[in-house]
Order: sequence, then structure tokens, then C-alpha cells
Amino acid sequence: MKAQWRFQGKLILLFLGLLILLGILVKEWRKREKSPIEEIYKIEDSWLKNVYITSANEDGVTYFLGEKEHFLKTELGLPEYMEKIADIHIVKDQVVEIVIKKNIMNGRLIRVGKEELELEEEGVFSYGKDLNVYQIYGGLKQCTLSDLTIGGNDVDFVIEDGKIQACLIVRDQVMEYIRVLLKNKGYEGIYHEHVQVTCDTDYEIKYGERTEEYERGDIVTIEKNSDYGKYHKISVIPKALTGRTSLLSLERSQGKPAYRGRLEISPREEGFLIVNDVLVEEYLYAVLPSEMPPSYEKEALKAQAVCARSYAYRQMESSLCAEYGAHVDDSTSYQVYNNIEENPNTTAAIRETMGQVAMKNGKIMNTYYFSTSSGHTTDYAALDYDKTEGEDYIHGVYVGEGEGYVSDAWTEESFEAYISQTDEKAYEREISWFRWTLDIYLEDLEGVEGRLRERASREEEMILVKEGEEFKKGEVKDLGEIQSIEIVKRGKGGEVEELLVHGEKNTVKIIKEYNIRYVLAFPGCTVTRQDNTEVETPTLIPSAYFSMKAFDKEGKIGYHLLGGGYGHGVGMSQNGANEMAKRGMDSMMILQHFYQGVEIGEIYENMDSTNLSLIH
Repeated sequence: MKAQWRFQGKLILLFLGLLILLGILVKEWRKREKSPIEEIYKIEDSWLKNVYITSANEDGVTYFLGEKEHFLKTELGLPEYMEKIADIHIVKDQVVEIVIKKNIMNGRLIRVGKEELELEEEGVFSYGKDLNVYQIYGGLKQCTLSDLTIGGNDVDFVIEDGKIQACLIVRDQVMEYIRVLLKNKGYEGIYHEHVQVTCDTDYEIKYGERTEEYERGDIVTIEKNSDYGKYHKISVIPKALTGRTSLLSLERSQGKPAYRGRLEISPREEGFLIVNDVLVEEYLYAVLPSEMPPSYEKEALKAQAVCARSYAYRQMESSLCAEYGAHVDDSTSYQVYNNIEENPNTTAAIRETMGQVAMKNGKIMNTYYFSTSSGHTTDYAALDYDKTEGEDYIHGVYVGEGEGYVSDAWTEESFEAYISQTDEKAYEREISWFRWTLDIYLEDLEGVEGRLRERASREEEMILVKEGEEFKKGEVKDLGEIQSIEIVKRGKGGEVEELLVHGEKNTVKIIKEYNIRYVLAFPGCTVTRQDNTEVETPTLIPSAYFSMKAFDKEGKIGYHLLGGGYGHGVGMSQNGANEMAKRGMDSMMILQHFYQGVEIGEIYENMDSTNLSLIH
């Protein structure tokens, strides 16, 4: 009997314990449902830091934080506070103290670091975990540092104790200047060992509180062990607005490049960072000849100018180089800048389209472009960025007269049939890159694990290792001897979208065109174009638009690739645009072919990116 009672007692205790645990879990769940703002009211004595006060009176104070306004009672008998950043001291759900932040300055933001912001004239300020960013035009909105625009002066900064406490975005401004990070020789990195400059006009160099004056042609060398190296930033500024600063310590295809605007040089432990701060239109003067041959048809150049301008403004919105005080760099990662000298033809195309951007539904399009199509472009998903971003205007089109060879899903048979024939209707059929061949021996792929690991470190979801019957992200292990490669999926334009590499020990799936092109390239990789010219492509094969046939030559197993086009195949084909212009199509017709529903917006009309005027 006693044993029975003891057993029942244990059951009761276990049941009570489960009830207590359930109560704790429910309480924690409810806490997660509440915002930190709501939770803070449970603390009897607490502070709200850097909130935006919208109004106050004798009954209480209203402030904005998170996604809405909040009201707290007070007995302070406050006068009306409007648009103030403050710390609010709360005791038992009542405001007992308000500390207004009074030191506010406006400055041009030129860098967003992990723990600091840099303003052009005012210098570097740190910020802490209590920093808040507010948009105060067109309705209050809580933002983040990623919403700040590099190079703009549309933000007020609230300063206290030498730190930035809050940022107030006071207007939506389309900027006229872009900031370009200049990479070193061969675009190998972002740091320069030293900097040597001269200018075609008189110029000045500013650093710290000092300004040095130089005459046209004077050469200045900036090294880490010189006085310049002790300062956070050195600015090289031509005296004339049309002046150009030559960077004698750098080599590009044109030789020693010269830059419009100003150069900002920042000494870092790894070397010097160089940023070119330049008008967007003048930036394009040096982009267009580097991205499209100046000998191309005028309407093709104008279409390219609109694309390049649109692309630049989209990059300025995201500022992926903000840590270095820039919007973009000057390499193929963005748009190639100042690798080729400016040209009258490309400059004329930019001037005739000044301020024009490609738009849809009031937003600037992401106008990707590439060199040459295989006869078809593909949809936005091929780039594996935000797949929803370009879905409504980059669908993939046939680049020729009439309809394409196939209009729906590609099979290996249908793509091989297309890529093997001439396609007399394709606009680019005479371009050397329209068709190409490449032989890859399996032994060429020795050491491919290193290339796979490199891509997996950048896009781990795109390099998958076979485990059982499934492919999962994980460490790329030794594949052993490569036994075969296999195409398993094609994209809308016919490009290879998924490829398997079978090794004797492991199998890896490679997803997306860039990764496939990168992994299949190898030292000494040489492609034969349709005009029988040979081009080495050891970093990337020309495109992912290829068929593949196995062969065995004297015991050496490999694959014959018959491919087409050059580049990723998303957006506008530059050679396609040129061939269309030769057939009498104007720039608008060209853009409408590659970007569905495109309209041309005038970005400088009122300097307001939320209300761009449209040119129909």
C-alpha cells in the first residue's frame, strides 16, 4: 500500500513539474512575441536611448521607436518637444527624466565602417549599440545603417561625447557623385604599396589641417613612411573642374590612367586605399569605352549609356563597398572604369542620354548586360542574386528575327540541335564568340577540389556534396580520380544551370552559371572561336551555353564542348544591341527588347528618386 502511495506521489510531483515547465515555456514564448520596446516597460527603472520624440505636453511624451509611436505618462509638466532625439528615463511606467541631444551637424557621409562613420570635412566618429537611424520625410520610419547613402549630405548626425548617437535621413536625394574604389595593378586587390600623382592643372593636396599647393605637372609621391602616411586621409584636388589627376603608380590598358574629380587616399596597415570621387556622368565617360567598343553604332552606345547609368545608381543605393568609403570598384565586379581612354563617340552617347535611366513601376531597373549571346538570353535567376528582383523585366529573349528555336524548356537534345546549327535569324551569327569549341580532358580537372572549395566559401548553397541519395552543403572532400561530368539541368536561355562532377570517392553538384564556368576552366584552357581564332580562358570558360559529348582519344577520356556566346547571358547582349542598331533600331527599341516593360526616367529632373519623371 505504501509503495502504491509513493508511486502516486511521484506521479503527482512529476505532473506538477511538467505544469511548472509548461508555464515557463509559455512565458518565454510570450516574451518572444513582444518587442524589446514593450518588454522594457516591465523593468521598473530603465532608459530608452536615442529615441525620436515627436511631441510632449503636461500629460506625457510621444516618441517613435521600432515601427510606431508610443506614449508614456509623466508628471514633469513638459513644454512641447518636436523632432528631438533624446534619452528617456522610465520608472514604473512613467517618464521621470528626458535628456535632449542638442549637438546636431550635417555632413557628407563618405564611409560606413563596422564601428565608425566618416564625414568628409568633420572626420571619423565612432558609434555604439544604441545608435538609431530614422527617416523623417514622407512619414517616420526606423532604418538601419544600410539605408544611409555613401556620398550624400542628406543626413543629420546627432553627436554626444564624441560619438554619433542617431542619424536623421531628412530627404531622399539622388546624388550626382559616385565614389569608385580603385584596385591595384591587374585588379588583384584593393591596397596600393605607394601612390604617385600629378595633374594637368594646378592642384592641391589636403591632409589634416594642412593644404599644399602644386603646379601643373608637379609629381608627388605618397608613401607610408612619409608625413602623409601619418594622416587618416589625403585628398588630391585639381584647381580646375575639368582637371584630371594622373595616377603614375598604376598601370591600366591605356597606360597611366588619369581621373576626373578628386582622389582620396587613405593609409591602412595593408597599404593605401584610393577612392575616386567623381560626377556620375563623368564616371560614365570612362566606363562606356571600357565596356563597349567606341566604334559601335551610336544607338547601341546610347542603349549602353542608359544601362551603365542605371546600373551605377542601383549600386549606389546598396553601397557594397561602404566599408572602404565607396559605392563600387573599377573592376568587372561592377563596371570596368577607366581601363580604356575616353572617346568622343561614347562621350556623345552619354551626353545625349544625360540623366536617363531604365525604370519600371517607378524604380530603377537592375540593367545587367554582357558581351555576346548564343542566340538566347536567360532570366534573372542565372545570377543567383535576389531572384525576385528582376523577374518582372528580365525573362530571357531570343536575340534574332522572329521567334527563337525553342520557346519553352530546353532538353539536351533540343539544345544540342540548336547550338549545332547556324541559325540564320540570329543577329549575332557573324560574331566570333557566337559559337566556340573547347576540349576538356578529365585529367585537366585534377585539383578541381580547390576551385570547388573556393566557390563554396563564397556561395555554400551552390556547391553541394552528395550524401547518400541527397546533395547537401558541406565540406568539399577529396573527389579522387574524376570519372565523368554530367549536365543535369538547363536554364531558360539554354545555359547549364546544374552540373555534376563524379569522382571515384565523392560526387559534387555545381549550381549556377558562374560557378560552372569557373570550375571547368583550367590552366592552359584554350577556346577556339567560330572564326578559328584561339583564346586562352584559364579563369572562366566563355559561357554556360554549351553541349557536351564524351570522347576517348588514345585512352584519354574527355568532353567536347560546343558552346555559344560570351558572358552570363542576363539582360542586354552588347553585340546583339550593336547588330540591332545596324538594322535601324534605336536605343529605346533595343532596351525594350531586352528589358520587358522598360520606361526611360530622367533622374536629374528634380533630384528625387521617389518621383522620377518619365520620358515616354
